[in-house]
Amino acid sequence: MHFRLRYLLEVLGLFLLGVVLVRVTSPARITITWETASEVEAAGFQLYRSAADVEDYARISGELIIATGDPLVGATYQYTDKGVTWGERYRYQLEEVTLTGNQTCYPDTVNSRAGLGWGWAIGVGGLLALLGLMMKFWFPAIAPESA
Repeated sequence: MHFRLRYLLEVLGLFLLGVVLVRVTSPARITITWETASEVEAAGFQLYRSAADVEDYARISGELIIATGDPLVGATYQYTDKGVTWGERYRYQLEEVTLTGNQTCYPDTVNSRAGLGWGWAIGVGGLLALLGLMMKFWFPAIAPESA
């Protein structure tokens, strides 16, 4: 195989390796964590998700996330959302449900991306390809001679 074509394929392989490494090592999931200071009359919580640019939230917590704190000491909660698409951004909103059934939807939202995203994947792939190119010029003795 011609040296230049072979070298181009090697650099392309390094680029693809970087993209795949980022894609495989950053899974498509988002973990939401929240903490309460106290929980007076709290039965539990519901978690809602929307696409980052949409205001239409859908409930993602199947059943009520049971409150484990008490009126004096709150608790820390965690929910892992695996129903997301890698690289996409999402918004989350929390709702508290009281023992009497009243619901309070908190106005603060959390934005997050599922996985690192394509920008990181392409950046790492480009970095590996660049390192492959620099290896040819820094260490020409290890590069095969052209025919």
